[in-house]
Amino acid sequence: MYKKFLTTLLELILGSFMCILIAYIPDGTEASEEKFGISSSGMAIKSADQRGENSKLNKGETHPSIKGTEDDLSFEARATVPREDYVAPYIDYDEVFLKDSEEEITTSRYSNYTSDGEIDWSIEGFRIFRVGRIQEDMISKLTIDGKNISIPRKFKDLGEEYAVFDKVDFSKIDRKNGFAFTITDKTTGNKVSSFITDEVPDQLVFLLDKEDRLIMRPTVEFDKNEVVGLYSTLAFITQLDLRMDEIGVGSTLNEMYDKLGLPSTVDDKCCTYYCENEDYSYVIIFGIEDISEEKMRHNVISGIIIRILEEKDGK
Repeated sequence: MYKKFLTTLLELILGSFMCILIAYIPDGTEASEEKFGISSSGMAIKSADQRGENSKLNKGETHPSIKGTEDDLSFEARATVPREDYVAPYIDYDEVFLKDSEEEITTSRYSNYTSDGEIDWSIEGFRIFRVGRIQEDMISKLTIDGKNISIPRKFKDLGEEYAVFDKVDFSKIDRKNGFAFTITDKTTGNKVSSFITDEVPDQLVFLLDKEDRLIMRPTVEFDKNEVVGLYSTLAFITQLDLRMDEIGVGSTLNEMYDKLGLPSTVDDKCCTYYCENEDYSYVIIFGIEDISEEKMRHNVISGIIIRILEEKDGK
């Protein structure tokens, strides 16, 4: 029981951290521009700080992460961040943002109260509604562009056109001193890119098309070369429409509640569901913080994270 309590406590801490992450926006500050070569316009420029093993290549030398794949992939020690002008066709922006001088609506789908009165979304602070993992296979309700998928373990699971990135050996990319990288598919121009400040096992990366528009933001466990999560937010909206039981960016908290039921925890930034099935435990997080310069409507979901926490023994 003590072990189970510690596991639950650690998961709650992780959930709080990921709620902060879902609202994170690289802001183009002098520090980020200097360290990672990210311009405030969202276009990529050459990094001024290329530390670690990524910067020790001689001219013409192939980076170890793409060794043997030179015909398919190229490596650059710089970050490429998404364009800011992409408009997702699956989001009704008029239903997400208030128009000028429009008064805020707190009824119907934007109401502060769930249909059964169980939750008042306007109450501030951290609240726990369920202890322990939800014993329901919610992950079977995960969809991308309306098609059911499990949490992908490889880039090819997002589409065969991205399978080439499964050839990348992410474990060969230095994470000790902070770095930035862009790996490009020479055939399609699609890219994977990231800028990383901490030596942690898994990292969020950008999956981009040739025009630097964001396709998806997967979480990659570098040492295992596996995708272990997916992430989409209004700040970095993805071309692929990520949803859990039809709930995603642009949905409301009440629509989420009616579909998925009582969450595990709620705070001022997100609603979190801790779940498990026969294969693994995982977390689903719906961000609710206003992360845009425009005023968002009441109780609209601004981001979604699905992330594997732990695999079951023998998997």
